Amino acid sequence: MQLGLVLPGEVLGIRFGAGFLMYLLDDRVTRVRSLPQQQPRFVLYDNRIQRLHIAANFAIEPVEHLFIGGGLTFMAHTSGRLNVE
Repeated sequence: MQLGLVLPGEVLGIRFGAGFLMYLLDDRVTRVRSLPQQQPRFVLYDNRIQRLHIAANFAIEPVEHLFIGGGLTFMAHTSGRLNVE
């Protein structure tokens, strides 16, 4: 499921815009699999799109043709390590 919202506007002659985005999995918020320690795993190739993703962005136009903006992004994250013996 994807949700998005764009809010353009103007205050005191300064144009601005804000945007919000959220991407959720179809049947869960996030997915974490636990495999036996002896089983090989290929984390970078497995289930890359099955993560929660949230973003918020904001921009202003203080003078004509000059835009300044930024944003924050959150993405669900799991990490681990691999020891080869």
